Amino acid sequence: MKLRMKPAEKWIEKTVDGEVAKFLIRALTPKEQTQLVDDFTVYEWDRTQRFSRLDIYPFRIAKLDKIIQEWNLTGEDGNPLPCTRENKELIYACNVALIEWVFAEAVKFDDQMSLVDKDRSKNS
Repeated sequence: MKLRMKPAEKWIEKTVDGEVAKFLIRALTPKEQTQLVDDFTVYEWDRTQRFSRLDIYPFRIAKLDKIIQEWNLTGEDGNPLPCTRENKELIYACNVALIEWVFAEAVKFDDQMSLVDKDRSKNS
């Protein structure tokens, strides 16, 4: 049986203003997902009780940085936009709907990969 030895990747496309935006996304491993939550969980105390909350903005930027591997985006000047963490954060801040779509597609992809893994286990 052939097993994956690296996270699965997939190109996704969305037409925006008549142009096609393409993103190479990858499925996060369970370890990466857990580590992201751990890294961005903030603990606070109220008298004698401890509360935890997820610091959502830096969590989403870090997750976005791990999910998106490549893209074909261009800046307003028409030049290709490098796929860097800084540009991912800028795109998220200025194009929330597009990045929310990427997050939704990444969740679907993670779910698909989980089903593939379950089917492999069932058939072995």
